[in-house]
Amino acid sequence: MAKQQVKKEEAPTREDKVSQEALISIEIATLAYHLWEARGCPVGSPEIDWFDAEQRLLNREEAVAIEPVKKPLLVRSSGA
Repeated sequence: MAKQQVKKEEAPTREDKVSQEALISIEIATLAYHLWEARGCPVGSPEIDWFDAEQRLLNREEAVAIEPVKKPLLVRSSGA
């Protein structure tokens, strides 16, 4: 039988981290731009859209991380 080679998981390099941060910044910037356009392209206060974009992306990641409920929730009827 031939031996199977098992690849070790390599720790992320500095370049990988920088690339990941760059991708996140691009995603935030793109969403911020679309939010700015949706607000009618107002002059000034770009940090409003940037902060909003960061929060939306953070909330999206948190929603993905939450494990779905495995049992259905019991709902009490109002009896009306």
